Amino acid sequence: MCDMFGGASNAEKATLGQTSDLAATLLSTFHQQYAQQQDVLKQLGTQIMKFTTGQTGPGYSGAENAARIAEIQNQGAAAARNAIQAERERSAGVGGGGTSGLARTAAINRQIAGGIEALSGANTSNALLNEQAQNFAQGRANTAQAIGGYQTLAGDYNPSGYASLAGGELGQKFSQAHTINQEEIAKNQAIMGAITGGAKLAGSFLTGGLSNLGPGESFGEGLGDFFKGGISGLGGG
Repeated sequence: MCDMFGGASNAEKATLGQTSDLAATLLSTFHQQYAQQQDVLKQLGTQIMKFTTGQTGPGYSGAENAARIAEIQNQGAAAARNAIQAERERSAGVGGGGTSGLARTAAINRQIAGGIEALSGANTSNALLNEQAQNFAQGRANTAQAIGGYQTLAGDYNPSGYASLAGGELGQKFSQAHTINQEEIAKNQAIMGAITGGAKLAGSFLTGGLSNLGPGESFGEGLGDFFKGGISGLGGG
């Protein structure tokens, strides 16, 4: 609704201010979302590059990896000790022939123990290699999971929605500002027209009143003739 002269009302001006504030907020949010999405996309590109080039690295933490290695080594050592002890218990009653028989049994036990330790060492080594393979396989799995997470974040930070909203509000702001500007122009023209018209009417009244005055009239007679002439002049105007 316009004011009495056709200019913008206070409600229109307040609405324009609110529209401007909302447009500024949406535009600021768009810039924030855009910056966050670009950062996420950069991280996503880094993870994809690691995955495609096989440079994903290990997946276990340092403490976890050390614990796994220690467990494998301890299990290998315990298995060797148990196997050697079992063999010695089995062959404890075998032998004879005096000192030479005992020496021969001891030598055999040493050979058996050495073979058991060598076999246990090979098994432990294989287990350690398998643990390392599992570690890097976990690294690839971690990278793949990170890729999925960054893809989700990139979608969450997509600024296109805020760009559309901000653009709509900016368009609305422009439209409202244009309407208010046109109304203000019309208001100024109306005011100037009223001033010009008033001056014209006053001039017509004055001209008509003066032309109706006669020579030698008293104040009362002259005032009456002046107003009669002025009113007649307004009618002519």
